[in-house]
Amino acid sequence: MQNIRFVLILILAVIAFGCTPENSISTISMSPPFGSEGPWQLITYDEQRLEREVVKFENGEAFAIAKAVYMNRYGKIVFKDGSPILTIDGDELYWNDQGLFLTSSGHITKKSRYFSIDGKPVSDSIPLMFRDTLLQAKADLASQKAGANK
Repeated sequence: MQNIRFVLILILAVIAFGCTPENSISTISMSPPFGSEGPWQLITYDEQRLEREVVKFENGEAFAIAKAVYMNRYGKIVFKDGSPILTIDGDELYWNDQGLFLTSSGHITKKSRYFSIDGKPVSDSIPLMFRDTLLQAKADLASQKAGANK
């Protein structure tokens, strides 16, 4: 009888206090390359630039322009001039250290909703990196080759 009473008290405690899993979504931004102020351009591993299409109005006509996507030192996704890339709801986008894109409201979102490569939506499974990281790696490799040839 006491076991049943204990189980009932335990169930009531869980219901009263709630039992929600710990949020495991990181709010730490992706680590940018060292040695520069940013913003840093995002590219794929095969060196294609990540783009956001922007509608421009000129001479009474509307047309889309693909602009490169960057991340600033706070993990915010921006254009080169530092202006934020926004969701349809007006939220800012962030890239966290788990490789996830988050809105300023804290929701996980997909790359394919906002970004493209060569005019086509980017696949959510394509990994991204910073262009500066690739350039530094190429410079280091060239330096090593030059040192080996001496």
